[in-house]
Amino acid sequence: MNKKQIIENCLLELHALGLLSNQEIRELENLILEDKKLMIEFIEIQNTLQKYAHVYAIRPEKHLEKNILKSIENYGCTDTKDEIEYKSENNANVYDLMNKLKKIKYSLRTLFS
Repeated sequence: MNKKQIIENCLLELHALGLLSNQEIRELENLILEDKKLMIEFIEIQNTLQKYAHVYAIRPEKHLEKNILKSIENYGCTDTKDEIEYKSENNANVYDLMNKLKKIKYSLRTLFS
């Protein structure tokens, strides 16, 4: 994978939308870390998508906040800012799921605030 392929195949956008495989994500993130322009572009894409999501978000009823956050915490996601590192390939799917739940919880807290 090179910079031209990343841009032509919209891989930054697909990654920001969560539509890449775990292997593609790891490869792309390594390239993003090596290339400052790719990193800036990726951050801009994330910011744009986040703004879009906030503009068109449908706010849930306030009483749902506690129920939603409690459900997420029941899956072991208590610290929303820490990322779980990949301990081994066998546990990668579990760690991916936990990281996604943490991001969802963080997003929900932002939405409810």
